[in-house]
Amino acid sequence: MSDVKLYTFAGAAGCYVYEGDYKKLKGENESLRKDAERYRWLRAQHWNSSVMSVVFDPKHSVKLGGDCPSDLRLDVAVDFARNDSPENPS
Repeated sequence: MSDVKLYTFAGAAGCYVYEGDYKKLKGENESLRKDAERYRWLRAQHWNSSVMSVVFDPKHSVKLGGDCPSDLRLDVAVDFARNDSPENPS
């Protein structure tokens, strides 16, 4: 039972959790928070005054040569536009 620890959160009553489970959940939480911050930032951008915005129906709205990043490229582009250092520049 040496890997079981008592954790308390924001003044709440403590709970016993395996340390490995806690570290895994903490990592997942940090990843989800970063995604939420990206989404909130992207959502606040306006098409006519921002370096990046969202386009509906891109097959009809985006002209040839336009850049429409997705997945990791979108994360890196948003991080760069937010002046953050991308975690995975590849």
